[in-house]
Amino acid sequence: MMTNTLPAGSSIKRALQIHAYFEQQGADVLIHYPQENLCEYQGGWNDSKVARHLDVPATTVATVRKETFGGLKKYEARKAERASLSEQINTLELRVTALEGFLKGLSKQEK
Repeated sequence: MMTNTLPAGSSIKRALQIHAYFEQQGADVLIHYPQENLCEYQGGWNDSKVARHLDVPATTVATVRKETFGGLKKYEARKAERASLSEQINTLELRVTALEGFLKGLSKQEK
């Protein structure tokens, strides 16, 4: 469902044109995973290529695509992976800090 968050200078007419294009082209251009609220481009298509094809701003294509079909699957997967890696890094940093404290304690005991 489209909301009123189109980029400045975009019109409802353009948004409907983009939505209709995605619907007409179907899986040749964009695969939609409604359960995940995600999608992915096929055959070398992307927001910029659709924008050039329809002669509309890429930001408008991205907004309509995201609001209608969801975020890009690859991007969302990378975002989740980065969050997981960040959590692992934080855990490792805490462990290193704890080990440093332990080693300092051992060092003081030897003196």
